[in-house]
Amino acid sequence: MKKSTIKMTFYLICAFVTPIFLSSCEKYLDQKPLINLATPESLNDLQALLDNAARLNESSTCIDEMLTTNFYVTDDVYNNVAIHAASEMQLYIWKDDGLYDYPWSTLYGTSIYYANTVMDALPRVGQKKNTDLQRNLIKGRALFHRAFSFYRLAQLYSKPFSESAKDEPGIVLKLTSNIGEKLTRSTIGESYERILKDIKEAAELLPVSVEFPTCPNKAAAYGLLARVYLSIRDYANAKTYAESCLSERKYLLDYNELVPIGPSPIPQLNAEILFHSTGGLMSFSSGDRNISEELYQLYEDTDLRKEVFFKQTSSGAINFQGSYNGSTGIWKGFDGITTAEIVLVYAECLARENNVEAAMASFNELWIKRCRKNRYTPLTANSASEALEVILKERRKELVGRGIWWSDLRRLNLDGRNISLVRTINNITYQLLANDPKWTLKVPQTVLDLNPALVQNRY
Repeated sequence: MKKSTIKMTFYLICAFVTPIFLSSCEKYLDQKPLINLATPESLNDLQALLDNAARLNESSTCIDEMLTTNFYVTDDVYNNVAIHAASEMQLYIWKDDGLYDYPWSTLYGTSIYYANTVMDALPRVGQKKNTDLQRNLIKGRALFHRAFSFYRLAQLYSKPFSESAKDEPGIVLKLTSNIGEKLTRSTIGESYERILKDIKEAAELLPVSVEFPTCPNKAAAYGLLARVYLSIRDYANAKTYAESCLSERKYLLDYNELVPIGPSPIPQLNAEILFHSTGGLMSFSSGDRNISEELYQLYEDTDLRKEVFFKQTSSGAINFQGSYNGSTGIWKGFDGITTAEIVLVYAECLARENNVEAAMASFNELWIKRCRKNRYTPLTANSASEALEVILKERRKELVGRGIWWSDLRRLNLDGRNISLVRTINNITYQLLANDPKWTLKVPQTVLDLNPALVQNRY
């Protein structure tokens, strides 16, 4: 193997050929036998690869949450972190030096590589009678994981979808496990076509129910389709798939039944989760990351999320404790899919159709579960635009910590909302203006060095 290929393995594929420690969807976090990823020989081997929640359900990077102003760090924290994570701290102030490759290498090197390994092996293993059900399940799960990771990459490395930008560079659609394959960037249009195609095929193959939300099912696939269509402003299809998702599952946690005490008051793997997925910003601990005062003030005193999601520190700062992943240590942000998110997708699409009454009725299905019982009053709106503002604000409040606000801002600015971001560090104010090309990250320089044919995003 050539030296350049070895380097590419490190930067792009993240040492995927080592034996791995597996955890099963059937028994979450249980130990499983070691398996060599390079030589799956049976459908059970492929199933085991997809049961590896530590790789497939923890490959999100959550850098998109750091790019927003939902939270901040103090000057002291920033200056100390910058010593060992300079490139990450450059992104914090929207100065992309092209050296931060963690999202790229993590997503291509874990979930996408695992999914492609499974897809490559499927035609040659398990060709026996009565295996169609297992084969379909395996293929559906692989397609779902790959599409979800492609979507995450598109939120960072390609411009937001629009008709005028659909022919511009999108992401690398890596469809095989061959690490020597020449890499090229598909267009933005082609990228989303593949993402949607994979999820739709997955939805046909996945089961209606699974024991744990670490495994995708039909509702999760429909929910992901609703998220993707919303991000590209195809509100008709977003509504259709949100409806399909909610027809499968509509359970919402009642926050009146939660005890907002302790580091993680929201139960892990709870019934509101359609698909469980996490990641992390390794340079920030939960105690370092403070919620912005502007965001905190959006929550009224009647809103239980003000207590469930946040806690005040001895210094008076507000920390986030509302992750759906149950983490109590280094912050590992949840970016999975919940019924609450899909209810808000459905409500937004109704508002955009000028169906104000139905939009607010959908919104209130969530609000009654988040408001103090003795203070609940259904919210109303006098116009579609008023309903839309209520729902968009609710998306930010409900989905904080999941990186979704970044995707929302990108699409909303295409509607001419002119939303800019501002933060101050060491008495210097930094801005990310609404029309700034830095809403799209640079392709990492390590990847360009190994693949000179790849086009860099224009700044």
